[in-house]
Amino acid sequence: TSSRFKEGQNYQKIVPAQPTSAAEQVAPAFDDLMSPWTSARPMPRIMASSLVKTTLARAMLRAMADDPQRCAEMYNRAVASVPEARLVPLMIRDDYVELPLWRLRDDGTAGRMRAYDNDVESAIGEEPQSSIANRQSSIPALLPRALFMTALIRLGVCDLFIHATGGARYDRAMERWMRDWLGVEVAPMAVVSATLRLPL
Repeated sequence: TSSRFKEGQNYQKIVPAQPTSAAEQVAPAFDDLMSPWTSARPMPRIMASSLVKTTLARAMLRAMADDPQRCAEMYNRAVASVPEARLVPLMIRDDYVELPLWRLRDDGTAGRMRAYDNDVESAIGEEPQSSIANRQSSIPALLPRALFMTALIRLGVCDLFIHATGGARYDRAMERWMRDWLGVEVAPMAVVSATLRLPL
């Protein structure tokens, strides 16, 4: 073991406080990769768990809960309009409607489950969940799925969103979903992509 790992202060600099998600574990690696192009250290981060607690997200969740069938129908129509994105439509049944969110497991462990209209209704009736202890209550902790997440970002966070080629495909469905469901236009997007081959 190197001597620097034996010094508590230096060790704390190398191993950060316990991350609460895989995304928080990966984020410092992006800081290092982006260091030649940005002086912001650490780079600003917005986690999905924070995004879903914003007033914008809660207003959209309320709109979903008010008419889940229409939300899901508009989503499915938008998804069908971009078949090359291979997005999965939401389930619409007489007794429940799937919505574009993930429900975290009740014990807070890793893993996601589909979220339904009753999950959203329960979640918006309470304060957003912020801890594993809170997740053990009957109120579900929800995270946005891909289209809902980029809708939140392109409606409330940025003036221009930069996608790679895959995201640019599926976000065309999100743009149509937002127009058809809420009658709004999101911030424009640009596509930046490159192929880098290892010297093998």
